[in-house]
Amino acid sequence: MAQASDLYDAAESLLAAAATAIAAGGNVAPAVQYVSAGPPAIDCCDQLTVHVQLHVQVAMREAGSQAIPQSRPAVQMATFVVTAMRCYPIVEGGVQLRVPDGQKLDAAARVVYLDGWALWNGVRTLIRTDRLFPGRWCRSVDTGPMTPMPTQGGCAGWQLPVLAEVDGYSPL
Repeated sequence: MAQASDLYDAAESLLAAAATAIAAGGNVAPAVQYVSAGPPAIDCCDQLTVHVQLHVQVAMREAGSQAIPQSRPAVQMATFVVTAMRCYPIVEGGVQLRVPDGQKLDAAARVVYLDGWALWNGVRTLIRTDRLFPGRWCRSVDTGPMTPMPTQGGCAGWQLPVLAEVDGYSPL
């Protein structure tokens, strides 16, 4: 039976899994971690968030059915987005700009890349072994393409969408 907190609980579970994956990859998980009500503000370096980007009902077709029945079975699908951000060197100064040197940019990029690789591998491993959403066995779960976040506000990082079936109302 669906509960009002199911969507939040799934997001919270994914947040914990993402933090564990990053820590297992060799970096310390970001200190600031939270479930965001929408896309997170990119104003705090070293943060890890999860938000729901899309929640939709997906109609399922019966195998071999040519006609579309009035009432089709359906599942609730949510697209959760994991956002992992780290501090990144920025141009400073006013009249005279000070651009960070290549070594600082390279060192910061290394941390960001380690996060991305660990996040991707950790979440994909949990999906493959049916351990991403505990207690939600036999649910459809997959990832979308992980993309780098544009460097902004002194931060850089990754976004990883996770598409998952969530409990919801029964249309039948």
